Amino acid sequence: IVMQAGIDYWSEYLVGFFLDPTQRLHDAVSVCRRAWKLRGNLRVKLVDSMYFLLFSSPEDHSHVLEAEPSFFDGKPFIITPWSPTVASAREQVLSIPVWVYFSQIPSALQPLLGSNWLACNVGKLKCFDSNTVARDKLVYAKALIEISPHRPLPSSIPVQLAIGHVVEVRVRYGWVPDICTSCHSFGHVASACKHSTVSAAAPKIPLPRPPLRK
Repeated sequence: IVMQAGIDYWSEYLVGFFLDPTQRLHDAVSVCRRAWKLRGNLRVKLVDSMYFLLFSSPEDHSHVLEAEPSFFDGKPFIITPWSPTVASAREQVLSIPVWVYFSQIPSALQPLLGSNWLACNVGKLKCFDSNTVARDKLVYAKALIEISPHRPLPSSIPVQLAIGHVVEVRVRYGWVPDICTSCHSFGHVASACKHSTVSAAAPKIPLPRPPLRK
């Protein structure tokens, strides 16, 4: 009965959080209202570094839950429905969106900036920013890409323009969380992994380079 009372109380809440539990969302109500263009009222409770969000409008609730994560201070604010196990939600994040910048792109490849050929070397493409789509800034391409802790993030992508002629497209990330190469999860590094039996002093194994594109 006591457990059910708690479930009934929180069931209408959404929960928002950053992967870094020390990061805070200052003036959360105002910031969220502006970012999400809410129609109704919003109540926010900060509980153990997570933001419990109650919307007066069902439309606002659905919109925020179904939309892509908002970015605050360049970091994604992840939204999930409340559940009795929500305290461990950070450990259950399997992928996150990050902004990725591609530079030193040869002119022969620039007509392809709106396609997936670059993004697929990093993760799952969500979208390109408007300048990239319009090709207003050919100095770099900017894409929102969903990354996984199971996949190494390249710092460059080798592209073969002709036989014997390979160029490196540079890759830069706006922000990337700590990624554990031991348990393949976000939020910590291998030396701090509670699931790993490998010594923190173990030598690092170099990551393989991505294959050449033909």
